[in-house]
Amino acid sequence: MVLRTPLARRAAVAFGSGRVAAVCLGLAVAGVARGAAIDLLPSLRVADVCPGRREPCWPASVSERLHRPDREAAVVLPPRWWTNLYLRTPAQAEFTLEVRGPSPELTIEAEPDGGAPVVVYRGGGVRADGEWRTVTADLHSFAGTIVRLGILVGPGGKSTDGVEVRTARLHADDEASPPAPLPSATRPPNVVIYLVDTLRADHLGCYGYGRPTTPRLDAFAASAVVFDDARAQSPWTLPSTGSLLTGLVPPRHGAVSRAHGIRPDVTTLADTLRRRGYHTAAFVTNYLGATFGQQRGFDEFRFYPEDEERRRSVFVSGDAAVRRVRRWLVHAKQPLLLYVHVADPHFPYVPPPRDLRAVLPPATPLPDIRRAVEAAWPVYMRFGGERPPPLGAAAVAELETLYDGDVHAVDAAFGHLLDALREHGLLEDAAVVVTADHGEEFLDHGGVAHGQTLYDELLRVPLIVHLPGGAAAGSRRTALAQHVDVMPTILELAGITPPPDLDGRSLLAPTRDDAEAFAFLHLAGRELQGISTAAWKVVDNRRNSGVPRFEVYRIAGDPHERMNVANGAPILIGYVRERLRSAALARPAPGPEVSPEQLERLKALGYVAD
Repeated sequence: MVLRTPLARRAAVAFGSGRVAAVCLGLAVAGVARGAAIDLLPSLRVADVCPGRREPCWPASVSERLHRPDREAAVVLPPRWWTNLYLRTPAQAEFTLEVRGPSPELTIEAEPDGGAPVVVYRGGGVRADGEWRTVTADLHSFAGTIVRLGILVGPGGKSTDGVEVRTARLHADDEASPPAPLPSATRPPNVVIYLVDTLRADHLGCYGYGRPTTPRLDAFAASAVVFDDARAQSPWTLPSTGSLLTGLVPPRHGAVSRAHGIRPDVTTLADTLRRRGYHTAAFVTNYLGATFGQQRGFDEFRFYPEDEERRRSVFVSGDAAVRRVRRWLVHAKQPLLLYVHVADPHFPYVPPPRDLRAVLPPATPLPDIRRAVEAAWPVYMRFGGERPPPLGAAAVAELETLYDGDVHAVDAAFGHLLDALREHGLLEDAAVVVTADHGEEFLDHGGVAHGQTLYDELLRVPLIVHLPGGAAAGSRRTALAQHVDVMPTILELAGITPPPDLDGRSLLAPTRDDAEAFAFLHLAGRELQGISTAAWKVVDNRRNSGVPRFEVYRIAGDPHERMNVANGAPILIGYVRERLRSAALARPAPGPEVSPEQLERLKALGYVAD
């Protein structure tokens, strides 16, 4: 295919060389430039202090006091106890400490995930004369692994004396590729985002599903790039759409709970593109994706409210929403940002009979939609969900069939949108992104609906990107991608330098094996955070009744997350705890509180208890 613009050529080069995105979260120690040094002193200041090598350790507040926060320019390592840092070691790494104090001996050991501790430094190293001295630990043999760096201070002149640390650095000699130049676009591309509410990736044909749910999306995927491992930042709409539209994880954009929207100081994708001359328009059918800051930056924002009294499906159908989009396109100005958020697969599952027949074998009797939905209604609309739900496996399987019918309906609506874009000459050189805000449970882990867990049936979402000029059409990318990557990708395609404080990276950037995705849930009395990679997932159940505090899954041998191996993964748990703590993600900065009217609407939708 001939690529007609410099932008399209740039995209083809990037994707053709296998470049995809990796999250940074403001935390990464891997992937730094050659010869760079990472300052670990802030992490050392809040590091765990443990009587033994690992758990049990002193509570975080005690550990911080032991590090003497009154010493502004230094951190104190207490004697006879271990101080533990957790990090991912880049290539050719060295760890250096600049220390002074009365201790005659200092030990540093590295303990890799799944391995035994190895002493990487032991010696005097510490001067009693008050002079600073640098000690160095060689970490070359741990490149690419997650390790615990344990520091043990031997006893000094007094039992209470510790060792002062003035600097703590990780020196890396990584092979990271330099950033590629931004495209020199002759014309900013039109941008279309088609967001499907509650759409699991594994219920699309192009992601391997057996039922014929998505013929139009499957055909579209052949002209686009499919990301096989894409993650949402949250398993429910409000924080998830916030991340998609801001490039920030929920604790940073502020829409962290049902009572808070996106913070007013946060810049959205629509804000940025509108300032650069884009005409921005949105068509939204879910209340949670409409009035909590998502509308900021749109010249036109059309919200079509739910109506339980007049519609069995509650939500305006995707087909009806797209009909409105088609009328709007007749007079749309360019370049445009078009954001369409449809909700057909969201409960209640009430697919049109033609779409239900399309996903079933010929001559199969159709399920009784009214009976199935009415039986499930009290369960699905109960605030916070019930685990396990009072629904049998057969009833849930029937609901899943209805869900598939709704997926087919929303797929048909997407096909009509593509037809309209092509009719107006807007498709070929446009950037078109198809994704979902989250998935849906069907007893995968003992529940139904969404917004209750951080398992993959809720976080794995489709991500299909048509690049301008059809660059890299039909290719697939296996490296991890996520919602926060969408905004920087679109900005780069538009020739705009993404802000450096975003939590995502452009999908045109060089890929890294250490990509990590952050997930957050604060809803209905549950508070969960997690970090996952292509190889593992760690979930911190901060508040989640009846569930272990930590869950750890090794994805390669356990892709469906059935075997919690937390007891055998202390290094991974320590690493994730430190990542979350260091990024201040454990202390969200909520956005503005919702109005009484918004709160009442949330109650009606089942997101808030009476």
